[in-house]
Amino acid sequence: MPYPVEASGEAEHPRHLSAESALYCRVITEGIAGITPTGFGKFTLRPSFPEALGVVKLKAIKAFSSDFDLEMERAGGAYHITLCLCDGTAREYVCSVNGEIDVML
Repeated sequence: MPYPVEASGEAEHPRHLSAESALYCRVITEGIAGITPTGFGKFTLRPSFPEALGVVKLKAIKAFSSDFDLEMERAGGAYHITLCLCDGTAREYVCSVNGEIDVML
């Protein structure tokens, strides 16, 4: 979890996040979910996590000019993915273990 690690030492300048804190976010978005931007409002999704982990849920993602939740479950040789948009609609995807899907928001 990102946390304030740098402070300017002056009262009028509050603490801020260091650049290293962003690496924690990238481990999840790029490493486990495999989210790669491909354009405005679209991205590829290449999940990569062990079956023992079960379900990975990413809530309140604010990206690609949209707000959405992402739930990924690995079952057997595939990932079952649910994308819930802020308007309440949901999309279902199935992706093979080494595959990827293109998502257009």
